[in-house]
Amino acid sequence: MSGEPGRRFADLSFPVRGEAIARDYARSLDRALCLALDWLEAEDEAGVHPIKGLAETAGRMLVSRRTRIVLRLPAHRLEAAARLAGARFDLGAPVELGEPVVRELVPYPVVYARLVSVGCEDELMFQAEACRQVTQAGVKCEMIVGRRRELGAGESRCMGFGLMLHGLSPEHSLSIQARGLGANRRLGCGIFVPHKTIAAVSA
Repeated sequence: MSGEPGRRFADLSFPVRGEAIARDYARSLDRALCLALDWLEAEDEAGVHPIKGLAETAGRMLVSRRTRIVLRLPAHRLEAAARLAGARFDLGAPVELGEPVVRELVPYPVVYARLVSVGCEDELMFQAEACRQVTQAGVKCEMIVGRRRELGAGESRCMGFGLMLHGLSPEHSLSIQARGLGANRRLGCGIFVPHKTIAAVSA
């Protein structure tokens, strides 16, 4: 990887074997990963993508052949994290991680995060704070705020909005993907992925 901000980070994608996991799996996954990787909590910009390839039924999420647990990590942690292959986690039911694949970050001009949490429940306040944090990061772009979403419940509840950033230069696209935005990145918040077009994010 070169010295560009995004090139110092990559996604590590693990196939998942199992039958189903709990619908609110994020905190269980965070605890399991932090126990298995004793350095993870100290990596402030490390993140865990929302798990894709799941189908919801009867309050549970069914695991399929497409299910992946994906970590966004600095380059120097990839080799250590790859040793999670074969690890078994309890996410409401047992799952096992397969051999991972490294995926480089791609400098798309449009990126999207399903849930960004900046401590604001009002949409206008959220937009203002997200704009402030993006500007503070030195990233120039336009933004579109999407649907309000919640993660978890009770005291562990995390609230935010979907967020699309567009008009990004390659450098700024890689930078915001590498650093993320807002809090709770190990719970799947504030992690941007390439998006092909500027489309409605409230759908």
